Amino acid sequence: MLSGIRRSLEKLSNNITLNISKYNYLNYFSENNQVIEPETANEDGNEYENDADEDEEDCVRYNESNFKFVDFANRLPNPKIIKACGLGLKNFDSNSFYTNHCIVKLLHRIAFDCKMYVMVFQLSIFRTFQKVFLMKELPQYKELVKFATYIVRQFIKVAEVNKKVFMEALFWKNSKECFDIEHGYSETHGKQATQRAWSEEQEDELRTLFMEHKESQNQEDVVDWITSNLIDQSKSRRQVLKKLKELMLLIDYKGRKKSTVSKSSNSWTLDEEANLQELFEQYKETDDPLGEIMNNLENRKAKNRIVEKLLIMGLIRDKNEIRKRRNKQGRKCE
Repeated sequence: MLSGIRRSLEKLSNNITLNISKYNYLNYFSENNQVIEPETANEDGNEYENDADEDEEDCVRYNESNFKFVDFANRLPNPKIIKACGLGLKNFDSNSFYTNHCIVKLLHRIAFDCKMYVMVFQLSIFRTFQKVFLMKELPQYKELVKFATYIVRQFIKVAEVNKKVFMEALFWKNSKECFDIEHGYSETHGKQATQRAWSEEQEDELRTLFMEHKESQNQEDVVDWITSNLIDQSKSRRQVLKKLKELMLLIDYKGRKKSTVSKSSNSWTLDEEANLQELFEQYKETDDPLGEIMNNLENRKAKNRIVEKLLIMGLIRDKNEIRKRRNKQGRKCE
């Protein structure tokens, strides 16, 4: 009986202790004005909005630009591409028909369209051609046999002029070396090929100058400016322009900007009026008085401003007086 009373007292004391602890916990937060609240729906909404903003920032934006296939094709003659094609043709007998077709088509672009067949003169590729000729009766290799025949014939033509082509066939060749093999190793051809070829350092310099011109917002024509600032002054403007297009730096280049007449040239000074009157007296009897005056004015003026000034000065009564005259030949009557 005593043990039962003891257990009841212990149970009662435990309940009292638990209630006191709960009271102290609530009293503590009420005294410190602290309230625990669950996360609101707005906060969740903000999180979703932030996620949406991050998704929008991660979106890739594309700009449309003109694609010229000719410029792209001119970048194909590269020893790395030839090497990859030669490696792919090595297993021509296990390749699919479409794979062989793609390889031959790419090599045809380089050899025939770009006139860089010398770049295909390589011993490992010739070994593949040798195996192809052994299977020339099979219809699936008809296209490959035709291309191999073309390359071998070109090799024979070059070998008649340059006997060193047999040694050159041991190595992969770039465009400069192909030019030397086909046209000779003379100093003249060597200099011409060197001027046309671009090293990696020169290409990096070209990119740097292009970005420098773009960031400085220089009004001078970009091609002219880069040509004048290149370390190698042997590069012509045409070569610079061509290389910029190959590197996809210039896409929609429309040539030099035409010089425009400033709006401040509407007013005429006394010296300009005297110059205009002198030129009018000098060229008024020519076939193109207005054109001659425009070309010889010290300070350039717009055509309509010149005509207007001539009318104001009383030098002409009608603008047709200074128009370009055409020689009219009368018809001969029989």
